Amino acid sequence: MRKKTAEPQVEMLTQSQVLEMGFTKGLIAKLLPEPTLKQNPRYRSAAPMKLWPAEDVHAAMETEEFRAMREKAEARSKAAQKGAQTRREAAAANLDELIGEIRIKKISMDTLRNSAISAGIERIVSRGGEPMYLDDSTVMRWMVNFARHNLCEYDCALPTIDGKFGHDDLYVRLKSAVLQKIAEVYPELADECMAQLPILR
Repeated sequence: MRKKTAEPQVEMLTQSQVLEMGFTKGLIAKLLPEPTLKQNPRYRSAAPMKLWPAEDVHAAMETEEFRAMREKAEARSKAAQKGAQTRREAAAANLDELIGEIRIKKISMDTLRNSAISAGIERIVSRGGEPMYLDDSTVMRWMVNFARHNLCEYDCALPTIDGKFGHDDLYVRLKSAVLQKIAEVYPELADECMAQLPILR
């Protein structure tokens, strides 16, 4: 009795692989056949995997329609990137103008220290905490925070960057500039100001 000849394996591509080859979901729907559905081998409760024969995918990539639609998609992507960059630059320019107008109010170090401690303790008590032992590093941190929130227009500037494109960059730019200004007006707080410089993640 003859053994049955094993049928050649058909190479199948997942949706993520097809997308990496330059397809969009719109192109997939238009140029490829209905996918074969296969249970996800890692997560059985997940939606079935969509698979296409590699031969069909490569054939679709050779069509004029694929090339034309791909070029249009790339043009739209470039236009979107350009628009995003324009909005980012405009937001940064507006913020730089605002930063230039920020002035740090100068008061005595004793007054700043006492005001910062009073505000810090009041904040702790209002949240249900109890007054704590204040070491020098805590007092210095509170003094910088008090200056940032009460001796300049920092809090007024924050709403101007909310919802703006590149918000994280703008926040780092604003806070860094204000901390540098505080360090210039209060050199005694320069080290603490540098320690509080934000890092963009």
